[in-house]
Amino acid sequence: MRGGVPFHAYFVDAAWAPNYAKEQQPDTPRTSLLAAIIDLLCDYVNEDVISQALYQSIADALVNIDGFNWEIDGRDRGRV
Repeated sequence: MRGGVPFHAYFVDAAWAPNYAKEQQPDTPRTSLLAAIIDLLCDYVNEDVISQALYQSIADALVNIDGFNWEIDGRDRGRV
């Protein structure tokens, strides 16, 4: 996280990752609030240097969550 301070977060509500909770299948931003947040933050950090300075460390931490698999839904590819 910001300033290099480590932390542990636990997501215990299946609504954060319903596909993974039920069937060990990757979630998408359409099925998972957590995947949607990750996807949105990744978009933000690629927009400009201010967004990158504000959100890069959070995006990196969320992308690297142990035991959470997500992918972009095929319907979302190529969106503007």
